[in-house]
Amino acid sequence: MLRELHIRNIALVEEVRAEFGPGLTALTGETGAGKSIVIDALALALGARSDPDLIRTGAAEAAVEAAFDVSGIPAVAAALAEAGLTVPEDGLLILRRLLPREGKGRAYVNAQMVPAGTLRALGECLVDIHGQHQGRLLLSARRQLELLDAFGGTAEEAAAFREQFLAWENVRREQAALEGGAREQAARRDFLAFQVKEIDAARLEAGEEERLQAERLILANAERLFALVEEAYGVLGGEEGALLAGLKGAAGRLAEAARFDPDLKPLQ
Repeated sequence: MLRELHIRNIALVEEVRAEFGPGLTALTGETGAGKSIVIDALALALGARSDPDLIRTGAAEAAVEAAFDVSGIPAVAAALAEAGLTVPEDGLLILRRLLPREGKGRAYVNAQMVPAGTLRALGECLVDIHGQHQGRLLLSARRQLELLDAFGGTAEEAAAFREQFLAWENVRREQAALEGGAREQAARRDFLAFQVKEIDAARLEAGEEERLQAERLILANAERLFALVEEAYGVLGGEEGALLAGLKGAAGRLAEAARFDPDLKPLQ
């Protein structure tokens, strides 16, 4: 049974909260009063296709929350079990849908995020929305099977089978998870063994990384090194007067070259 419906920023409605009791509830009003907005909001909570046009003008997000008393409804328990959920102890099931103007919408069952398809599956067990030439629940394969089981007097057997099938599904998922974990561990072990072999084959030595980095620096700046040393050598090979005048420049070039190749430091 629908216990409460909370609507926020849908169409013309800024916010409204309605509580429902047992028996018949009738919504009346003239055309345009917003009766259909209530139905559209409820349909959203039950997993209907979202439409950004439903968001109230000026609002960044619309939201609808529907609370149902699902005590003693086996179909709801089965739908929850298929989604990995359970019936709350108090029997109160809260379906919530958030519809942002930009980005992806979100769906929740009792504060736990779920796919919109989970809301649709639960909605088929909870509400039948009838419009002109429309009987949504009668088109549901799940509902058709329930009616067939009820007509044949096998509803209890069907419920027992459903329970056993869900238990088998849980065991199958656990088995698949264990097998997948074992495969991942074996693959990880093989990968680590391969890496150990590669490291052993490389015969790395202490300080090798630093030596390779220094060599890389020299090779990366080989052209500049050659030019600096050549300029310094040219200064040293000149006339005596030019030599004295150019010693400072040669020392500067050698100092710059030593930044790339430390072996040149003794020449500074």
